[in-house]
Amino acid sequence: MNAGSPASLAASASRKTPRWVVFRCAEQCFAFPVGQIREILAARPLARLPGCGPEVCGLANLRGRIVTVFDFGASLSLRPSVAQPEYQMLVAEEGERPAAFVVEEVLAVVSAATHGLSVSVEDLKVLDAYQDGLLGVGDWQGRAFLALDAGTVLERLWSTGNPSRTPDASAPPPTA
Repeated sequence: MNAGSPASLAASASRKTPRWVVFRCAEQCFAFPVGQIREILAARPLARLPGCGPEVCGLANLRGRIVTVFDFGASLSLRPSVAQPEYQMLVAEEGERPAAFVVEEVLAVVSAATHGLSVSVEDLKVLDAYQDGLLGVGDWQGRAFLALDAGTVLERLWSTGNPSRTPDASAPPPTA
């Protein structure tokens, strides 16, 4: 293949275009970088954890490894994804801690640039929770998706239990 040929230029461009796992929660589209998602799984039984908020679905046994499962929709105060009978799980890993996100539906794995697209007011409402993990806005089949860093989302969920409830350093400590 000649370095300046159309085929080599197309191959070079495709290597530079990020790949995304695009998914849906409550009619909103989101995406994580492909490299941050280890696998996509169908719905499976979850062991509920007492005392956890709605953003924590529970624990799942994935081939002998216990994984904490978070409800992506509930973490954004959208409808709970785990309530959908055919939900799917996106397995990710932040450091040594594996975790999974329950989403309503995985739509596609796509190559797409993330820039310069208009975003609806509904899409912007969820940005407060994950603004530090927002990588950009992409387009899949004419629908905008919010591209998020899975590691940042997991860090927020691990540290606060809910990304929309950030710890308030000025709040007095709880009394016993």
